[in-house]
Amino acid sequence: WFEEDIDYAYRAAKAIGARGISFEISALSSARMAPFATKHGLINGMHNHLQVANENFDFDEYLSHSPNNMLNLDIGHYVAALGTSPIPVIKKYHDRISHLHLKDRKTPEKGQDNVAWGMGDTPIGETLRLLRDENYPIPAMIELEYPIPEDSSVMEEMAKCADYCREALEL
Repeated sequence: WFEEDIDYAYRAAKAIGARGISFEISALSSARMAPFATKHGLINGMHNHLQVANENFDFDEYLSHSPNNMLNLDIGHYVAALGTSPIPVIKKYHDRISHLHLKDRKTPEKGQDNVAWGMGDTPIGETLRLLRDENYPIPAMIELEYPIPEDSSVMEEMAKCADYCREALEL
């Protein structure tokens, strides 16, 4: 993107009342977008996929480019990339997380598949309880990425995910 295009995107986001812009996290994007977020008083929600497993991936570096840089932490992708819990990352960066994407995925040893909630290795329930118990003001969003069964629909599967969240929080 050209500088004018990036600036326009931030102006448009601000005009519609958005808190910020979300984009793929990398050293280049975190540094390049930081001045625009600062200029417009918005946040950068930097979204991870499997690149968290890359040898030189560094949350601290990406966040250091601006106090407006925040993590849009995808806990399912985190588990699929590293095979470990995202809970320590949430605890460490809770004040620098704009929002979470919730999905259930399997670890690398089990194929990294996106699966129906409760069938994978992502600690969705533990994550939600952590947010509640620590009073972390982090929105957690259902991201439906697993294949929809033929005898179901997107809305039915979304309802199952919402029920999973309620049950995890004992609501």
